[in-house]
Amino acid sequence: MVRHEINIKRFQHLKDSGASIVIADANIFVDDEIIMTLKDARTGVFHGIAYPDYPHKSANAVGGIMMKEKP
Repeated sequence: MVRHEINIKRFQHLKDSGASIVIADANIFVDDEIIMTLKDARTGVFHGIAYPDYPHKSANAVGGIMMKEKP
């Protein structure tokens, strides 16, 4: 059995954009044994984002591309 315990620390609904964001801590258990702890995990729901390559694997499917710092 897998169990998730989530402690929501902050929730914000952004009225202008209709987006929502959450910051939370979480523990994940398998058969009552903790297997993972997350601190300050951040996620959100945003309107108007579309990936034309979905559901195929792409840079968008793994979180996008990080910009490299200029030397």
